[in-house]
Amino acid sequence: MSLSRKAAIVGIAHLPFSKNIGTPERTNAMRVTMQALDDAGLRPEDVDGMVKSGLEATSEMEMCRGLGIENLRFFCEMGYGGGQGSGAIAVAAAAVASGQADVVVCWRARNR
Repeated sequence: MSLSRKAAIVGIAHLPFSKNIGTPERTNAMRVTMQALDDAGLRPEDVDGMVKSGLEATSEMEMCRGLGIENLRFFCEMGYGGGQGSGAIAVAAAAVASGQADVVVCWRARNR
């Protein structure tokens, strides 16, 4: 199945690169997710899917509670590695293309 024209990246955001940005990873994850949703013209209530890195300390439950995501229908955790970021995007696109979710957020927040 081709994913062409079945899913799109519509919002993106990042925080400044830093070894320690001065706020907890959980706060950073929620902050950058809100920025990406704002960039896309979406609200947390629109999100029904999430993909995170296997090394991400912030859980999907914390993200849902903190952001007000009400109906998470799809979730995936990608193992860490050089292709983890592109793998997360591919899984998110497949979830949208297959009807498992409509709006999927991919995130990674670090303080290292």
